[in-house]
Amino acid sequence: MTQKKETFEEILKRHGFQYVLACSVLFYVIGTIIFNIYFRKLGSFEFDLLQLRYMFVGIAFVLITSIFPLFIWAVYGIVQLIRGPEPEPTQRLTPMQKAKITRAKNEKKARIMGRWKIAFFIFLPLWLAAYSWFVFPALPSGFGGAKPYAARLIGTEEAIRKINDQIAFEAGVQSEKLPFEFLPGVSGLTTGANVLILDKSDSRIFLLLTRDLYLSSTSSFAKKMLALGKIADDVETTDTETFQIKPLIVSADGIDGITLSLYQPPEVTTTEDLQLAAEIVASDPKRAQEVSDAISEDFPGVGEKIVAAVQKHQQENPIVKPTINKPVVVEPEISLEDVITEVIEDSVDTTFLDFRARSFTMATSLMEHERRSGINSERRRLLIQSVTEDFKKDFPKAWAELDPTQNFLVIGQSDPYFPIKIKEAFRGAENATMVMNRLNSTPKTEENPFTEVREGARDLLENSVQTNTQGNREFVAQTLRNYFNNQAPRQREFWSGGYMDSGISHEKFFENLTTAFVEPSDWESFKTLLATFEEEMNATCEDGILNQDETGIDCGGEICEACEVTEPEVVETCEDGILNQDETGIDCGGEICEACEVTEPEVVETCEDGIQNQDETEIDCGGEICEACEVTEPEVVETCEDGILNQDETEIDCGGEICEACEVTEPEVVETCEDGILNQDETEIDCGGEICEACEVTEPEVVETCEDGIQNQDETGIDCGGSCSVACE
Repeated sequence: MTQKKETFEEILKRHGFQYVLACSVLFYVIGTIIFNIYFRKLGSFEFDLLQLRYMFVGIAFVLITSIFPLFIWAVYGIVQLIRGPEPEPTQRLTPMQKAKITRAKNEKKARIMGRWKIAFFIFLPLWLAAYSWFVFPALPSGFGGAKPYAARLIGTEEAIRKINDQIAFEAGVQSEKLPFEFLPGVSGLTTGANVLILDKSDSRIFLLLTRDLYLSSTSSFAKKMLALGKIADDVETTDTETFQIKPLIVSADGIDGITLSLYQPPEVTTTEDLQLAAEIVASDPKRAQEVSDAISEDFPGVGEKIVAAVQKHQQENPIVKPTINKPVVVEPEISLEDVITEVIEDSVDTTFLDFRARSFTMATSLMEHERRSGINSERRRLLIQSVTEDFKKDFPKAWAELDPTQNFLVIGQSDPYFPIKIKEAFRGAENATMVMNRLNSTPKTEENPFTEVREGARDLLENSVQTNTQGNREFVAQTLRNYFNNQAPRQREFWSGGYMDSGISHEKFFENLTTAFVEPSDWESFKTLLATFEEEMNATCEDGILNQDETGIDCGGEICEACEVTEPEVVETCEDGILNQDETGIDCGGEICEACEVTEPEVVETCEDGIQNQDETEIDCGGEICEACEVTEPEVVETCEDGILNQDETEIDCGGEICEACEVTEPEVVETCEDGILNQDETEIDCGGEICEACEVTEPEVVETCEDGIQNQDETGIDCGGSCSVACE
C-alpha cells in the first residue's frame, strides 16, 4: 500500500510551528551578534536586551542582505537574455553523446556553485561586521537601528533617584553629585543625570553610560582636562580616566518622558580646580605648561604661580628612592598640600572665587529653570538677595560703587535674559569690583522681534523628542509656553491658551507646530495659523461646515459618511435637449419655444449643376469624377500692370481712358524778385533783403474809434458824445 504524498500546505500545517520557531531563533541569533559587534565599537558587551528587538535586528539584516544575491541574479538573467538560448546541434546526437553533454553541464554547475559557496562564506562575516558597525546604527529604530541619543529622563522623584543611584554605582561617581532637579509647574516630576538612550519600551529602558555625559558630576576644568587626556592616573577624579562605556537597563516604571535639556557643570574656575591643577603638575611635570595655560584662561598669571610653587617644592624636597637594605622615608618640612593652599591664597581671593562660583551656579540653574518654565520672579528674587548679601558682607568697597539707576540687579529684574547676563557678569571676573562695574554697565534688553523668537522656538521643537504620545505632547507644549513667556512676555495673548493647550490631544500637534514656526512672519499671522489648526482639530461631521475632506457639508470624503444621492427634479425647458412640452422639434416649435428653423433642401452636387464643387478643377469638369476639361490657349489679357504700352495708354501702364493718369512732374521753380512769392531773403513779397529792392514804407491807416483816447469823429468830448454810445458828463 503506497503512502499518499503530502502537499506543501499539509507539510506547512504539520511543521509550521517548527519552521516559525527555527526562523525566530535564527533572527534572534543574528540580531544578538549584530548588537554586540556594534557595542564592541562603543567599548561594551551586552546580552541582556529585549529579545523582540534582537529579532527585529535579525529580520532587517536578512532583508537588506538579500538585496545583494537578488541583484546578482537579476544581472545574470539580463545577460542570459541578451545572449539568447544556446544553438541546437546541427546533427542528431546519440543517447551517449547527450548523456556526456548533460554530465559536463552538471559538472560545470557544480564548480560554479562551489565557488559561489566559498565566496558567500567569505563575504558573509565581512558584511556582517560592516553592517553592524556602519549600516545598523543609521537605520530607524523601527527597523532595528540602535544609534543612541543624548537625553535626560523625566519621571517621578522616586524613579529618578533610583536611576541616579544606579548610574552612580555603574559610573563610579558620588550619587549626590549627579544632577537632580524638580520640573517647575509639574507636580512630582523630576529630571536626573545625562544619559545615552539606546532603546525604550513600556517596561524597560536601555541606557549607555559614557564619560562625556556623566562628567557633569565634576567641574568644568576637570572635564576639560579629561577630554584632553591631561590627568595623570594617580590623580583622583572619580575614576573618569579609566571609565569605559557601560550598558545599563533600568525600569521604565515611573518614567514619563525624556528631554534633551542636558545639564552642564559650571563654566568658571573653582578652588577645587586650582588644587586639581597643582596635583596634575606634581604627578606629571610634562603637563605643567598645558595646565598653566588652562588656569590662566580664567585667571591670568595664576597658572604660572601654581606651577612655579609646585616645581620649587619638588626641588627642595626631592623624592629619595628606598634601597633594598635601607628603606628611606623623607618627610618634607612643608607638605605639598600646604604649599598649594598658600599659593592659591596668595594668588587669588579665595573668598571671591567661591562667591563667583556660587553665584554663577545659581544663575545657571535659574537659566535652565526659566528656559523650561518661563520667568520666575521668586527665584530671581532669591538670586538677587544672595548676591546682594554676599556683596555687602564680603566686598563692602565694591558694594559702595553701586549705582541704583544703572545696576542690572535693580533695573534688569524683568529682563528676559536676566540669568544669562548675571552669568556673563561673573564669567572671567577677577575681583568683586570688576563684577560691580559690569553690573553697572549691563543694559536692559528690549523684547525680541517675532522672527527671532520664532527661530528659537523652532530649534527648541526640533531638539525635542517628538514621539507622538500624550505625555510628550504635554511636555513639549509646556516647554514652548515657558520659552515664549521668557522671550515675549508682552505678547502673551498670541500664544497663551488656544491651540497650545487644546492641541495637546491632537495627533498632528508636532506637525502643525513645525508649520507654525516656519510660515508666519509676525505675531498676527502666527495667531491666525494656530486658530486654523484649532478649527481643524475641532472639525466634525456634524458641525454644519464644509471642512476636513468633505465633498458636501458634513458628508463625503474619507472621514464622514457618503453624501446621499438624490435624483434632480426634471424641469422641462426649451434648452434641455429633449422633445417635450408642445415642441414640434427638439427645443423649438409649439406655443412656448421659438419657431424651428426652416432648413434648405440638401443640394446634390453633380457634374452638370453649373457650380465648381466636388473635386472639379473647373466648372463641371476635371477631377476624378467629372470629364477632363478642354485645354485652351490662354487669352492674352492687356492690363495696366503688364509693363507694355498697349490699350490707349499714353505712357506704359498709365494714361488714356482705362489706366490711371500719368504723374505730372512740376517744373523746377526759379525764385526771382518778380515771382509774386515771398521767398529768398525778401522781407515782403518781391522786395526787401539783400537781393530785391527795398520795400516802400507806407504810413499805417489810422482808424478812429470811441476808445482811442482822441477827440475825433463827431465826438463832443474825448471818446464820448456824438455817435459814441457814451454821453459826456
